[in-house]
Amino acid sequence: MPTADPRGQALHDFAPFLGDLLLKTGLTSSLAVLKGSMVVFTHRVHGHGGAWTPSDENGCERAADTAAGRLLLAYSTEASRRQFDDWGDNSDQSAQLVRHLRKIQQQPYSVRVGATTTCLAVPLYRNDEAPDVALVVKGRSKDFDQRHVLSQLLLVADAAAKSVRARC
Repeated sequence: MPTADPRGQALHDFAPFLGDLLLKTGLTSSLAVLKGSMVVFTHRVHGHGGAWTPSDENGCERAADTAAGRLLLAYSTEASRRQFDDWGDNSDQSAQLVRHLRKIQQQPYSVRVGATTTCLAVPLYRNDEAPDVALVVKGRSKDFDQRHVLSQLLLVADAAAKSVRARC
């Protein structure tokens, strides 16, 4: 039975594709949504290799600090405005985020490379509206083959979107 919340139903429909992504990449895979200025990782399957981040403990991080959060901010004018309002007059931080959000809007993904962990995120489309769910993969930076992971991430995201749209 469908839930009253369309995004909640979409998360349930997208969740099985995390297993597909784990099988294709061997990396930790997640679904993420925005909640205020935070990105919440609603579903996650862990790969081998120990690419742990703070969100593995509490399920969320500041949106501007993550690949998933930045991807979702790029598709939500309202959420990105709230983020800039939270930062106030920090023009360097805001200018850097604006550049990154524009780049995300021109490509089908967001990437954040850290000293130990790399994350890639792509939007999941369930209708013709802007996406409000991200599909995320993370792994150890030293082992992360960005081109291979991105190709698998895009294939799984496309299959997930087609499956969810067929149910609507």
